[in-house]
Amino acid sequence: MKKRTPIAVILAACLLLTAGCGPAKQEAPADKGGAAASQASKPAVSAADLKTATDFETGIRTWGLDPDTDLKGLARKDAKDAIAALRMQRIGANPAAGLMSFTPDAKTGPEAPNPSCPFYEEIREQTGSDINGWQVYCKSGLKAGDWLMGQEWGMGAKWASGPTAVPSGDKVRVTGTVRAILVQGNTRGRDDRVASWGWYAVTPAVKEWKVDDLLSIRDGKVSGIEHRTDDPWWTDPWLTEWTKDIASGFDGATRTAIPVKGMPSFDGQGYPDVDALYEPESEGEDGTDWSMWSDLPGQGPTEEDNKQLMDICIAKYGDQCPLLSPGQQP
Repeated sequence: MKKRTPIAVILAACLLLTAGCGPAKQEAPADKGGAAASQASKPAVSAADLKTATDFETGIRTWGLDPDTDLKGLARKDAKDAIAALRMQRIGANPAAGLMSFTPDAKTGPEAPNPSCPFYEEIREQTGSDINGWQVYCKSGLKAGDWLMGQEWGMGAKWASGPTAVPSGDKVRVTGTVRAILVQGNTRGRDDRVASWGWYAVTPAVKEWKVDDLLSIRDGKVSGIEHRTDDPWWTDPWLTEWTKDIASGFDGATRTAIPVKGMPSFDGQGYPDVDALYEPESEGEDGTDWSMWSDLPGQGPTEEDNKQLMDICIAKYGDQCPLLSPGQQP
């Protein structure tokens, strides 16, 4: 006869082992997403980052004289009015500074020392002489922004296309094209500006540069920038060290000859310490648009033209000036 286990014993065992022989209580399943999954699903580059990138690039590359100035609208104006429209203002503070978390090098931008000083500083060290150039560009503490106003008549840049910002890994790639303009005064030691019966040529240079930048963005601000193409300082004036070789950077630029009434006077230009972008020597010079010079009014030299020609002739030849009448004194 089999020995039966009392029901009371079985019930007691159940109570000890399972706290009841009914179904065991289930814990709530763990959150398989949680904070970690939320972080992982967040894009490396957000829409806000892309906007920060485009706003930043627009700010650092827009300044000075508008390269899209209506040059044809200046044709046939009095010289002083035409060149006044091409005069730049002194470059100010970086408009994109609030979008940056890094500090540019002290050698960059308009508040840095001017780029003419190092040359004269070297001469002073070699000769021990405080030459005039050193006093003008070094001793004076001249800032780059003020220096530029005495070197060039008009400069500026802006985006011609773009900026276009797209994610590139955990960075933002910005591409596009920046257009820049350069206007120099006729004070380069050569009397080669084109004149035709009272009309003089003012010939701005306009050129474009490709931009391909990689931006690092942290906490809503640009924390770093990598230029993947040439980045001349006049297309990026607040983050780049300025140099004197401006005109050579505009080699191959589009030139437009604007006919203006009377000889232009570029006040304040003096004798610039930068390379020269010479005016064309004739109306047939290649690379220059002369379309505004057809059918100009005026049948001959004005009285003012004759006076200017006489002054130039006397300055060069003295009493041997061939324009002087017999017995006429200069």
